[in-house]
Amino acid sequence: IIIISAVVVILIYWIRYKKKPEVKPEEKVSSPGVDELLLPAQFAIDKDDRLFYATLRDCIWNFFRSHFVLRGSELNKEILFRHLNSPGNQQDVIIGIDAIFRQCEAGMFTLADLGENKTAVLERTKIHLRHYDNRYSNTNKINNYGKFILTS
Repeated sequence: IIIISAVVVILIYWIRYKKKPEVKPEEKVSSPGVDELLLPAQFAIDKDDRLFYATLRDCIWNFFRSHFVLRGSELNKEILFRHLNSPGNQQDVIIGIDAIFRQCEAGMFTLADLGENKTAVLERTKIHLRHYDNRYSNTNKINNYGKFILTS
């Protein structure tokens, strides 16, 4: 009886005075801005075309990776453009981003003269990405199903 009483007292004490787990507030991580994400491309502007266009393409993907919830196998143009074609997005911006992706691929994999200087391509990219930077700032993200999720 003494042992059972001791066990019961210990259990009551443990249940009553058990520490509750600390709840840490979620830290809001701000997405880097367009200019910050395009810095590597800015630095590669004086390099050869293949390096510049590969860097620019990587910067664009990094932008969309940080503004949309895209991971792993979702990092492809088909899924990206499905997200971009959501209501409220301007078709001319979507077409412009597609054109930049195509220009990057042409610059990376061909020796053709693309007819546009790299500074102009970079500026055009900034304009198009700023549309999404403003639209999907830190308060709005898109989940894997193309729906908005609130993060604030």
